[in-house]
Amino acid sequence: MDRISELPQGILHHILSFLSQKQAVQTCVLSKSWRYVWSTRPKIDFYEHCFYGNRETFMFALDKTLQGYHDQKLYIQEFRVWMSIVDPKSISLLEKWIPKIVIDMRVKTFKLYLHSNKREYFDLPSVVFKAESLQKLYMHRCKLSQNPLDKVLFKHLQTLSLTLVYIVDETFEKIMSSCPLIENLFLESCKGLKTIKVNKGCNLKDFVWLIDGDGDDCSVEFNTPTLETIKFIGIVNWFHRHNKYFPHLKSLYLSKVRLASWSSDMFSCNYMPTLEELTIRYCFDFKEFQLSNNSIKNLTIASLQDPTNKFVIDAPNIVKFDYVGYISPSIVFATTSSEWKSDICVCYDVDFDDNDASSSWFFKI
Repeated sequence: MDRISELPQGILHHILSFLSQKQAVQTCVLSKSWRYVWSTRPKIDFYEHCFYGNRETFMFALDKTLQGYHDQKLYIQEFRVWMSIVDPKSISLLEKWIPKIVIDMRVKTFKLYLHSNKREYFDLPSVVFKAESLQKLYMHRCKLSQNPLDKVLFKHLQTLSLTLVYIVDETFEKIMSSCPLIENLFLESCKGLKTIKVNKGCNLKDFVWLIDGDGDDCSVEFNTPTLETIKFIGIVNWFHRHNKYFPHLKSLYLSKVRLASWSSDMFSCNYMPTLEELTIRYCFDFKEFQLSNNSIKNLTIASLQDPTNKFVIDAPNIVKFDYVGYISPSIVFATTSSEWKSDICVCYDVDFDDNDASSSWFFKI
């Protein structure tokens, strides 16, 4: 007896939510009761590559599926699509359905991943900013409105992820000021964005900014005490004129960051009393880095650029220390109160047939 088919539709939808769109459609052959379940599940995901290069079939299937949901006046919890924007047809399809998905179908999670060999951007319809139901928004290869936004109704938005997105400072600031519940912010290779300001009005916990290029003019200002994780990859100036106290920060990851703009006491218990993990990779523009913090448990230093760089570390509760690089580090540890583990890997290109070179290498260690 097929007891699964007798389950309520809500449970069947939950089961199908773990499957891809193609797999969900294939369940129609299981039994009569499964024939149309896939067509009403509150999750839609389409991947162009799953159609083996047949764009016409992909676009027809996407259009027909969305039309079915729209005709039945169904809500969507999650919409995800991977597609290339190579012709006016694909752009027209997106412009047709995005307003209906975010407004009429009241989508909660919206993931739009677009690709273009010409490095083009898709102009995101401004109606997206009026989607009150949105909780998670992921965008790739889009251009957000450059004109002043009238209204942003992201009062339920918790996650914002922008990759290869063109967005200007004013638009970004307007969005952030309209997201009181936002907890996760991920930015990667965003063009046009030079200054990030995060104010007290939001509930931001996790922040990641991956900067493409030299990024000399990029800067960030935090004025929110709720942050738990910060990750910078790229040259960025951190201004902490307004607030440099992070009472809940647990993890800080810095890569390719100019440390000269950071005050020497920034990493102390006075400003980061709960910091447990600190990673410094490819960082530069400093002579001596002083760390005095009894909450640090894991410290990673990698790929120093200047052999004169010196680290003075006072972390009595440290548990793990890692160093990887081509330069013998100058690191001084204060006395610690407990046992801890360290892994040090220094890589050199040495001709061991040359006695002088090999002995010099060991002296550096």
